[in-house]
Amino acid sequence: MMGLTFVLLMLANLLIELSVLMGVRGLWKDQRMGRLLLTCVTVNLVSYPLAYLCIEKDGLPYGATEALVFLTEGMLYCLTLDCQIKTAAQITTMTNTVSLLCSLLVTSGLAN
Repeated sequence: MMGLTFVLLMLANLLIELSVLMGVRGLWKDQRMGRLLLTCVTVNLVSYPLAYLCIEKDGLPYGATEALVFLTEGMLYCLTLDCQIKTAAQITTMTNTVSLLCSLLVTSGLAN
């Protein structure tokens, strides 16, 4: 069951990805800030539960889950921002890399 921890982690992930998007928003010179924010929220509302279900419920390996999330987010960014596949791949790579590094920092800090 998706509880409070799931919601808090999803919000943290959303804030991380929004920060990355705001930092690289020059990739979409013609996009409005509101559209970028809405797109990021929409993408995360799809991809975060997908990752949770793949790992927690289906027991899918972490690498396979990340690949599925990467492809899903890339497709959604491409469709919603009307950008090229290369740009969508760059967005997804940046946001997922920063998100992964943050989660590794948090979990390594908790392990000590």
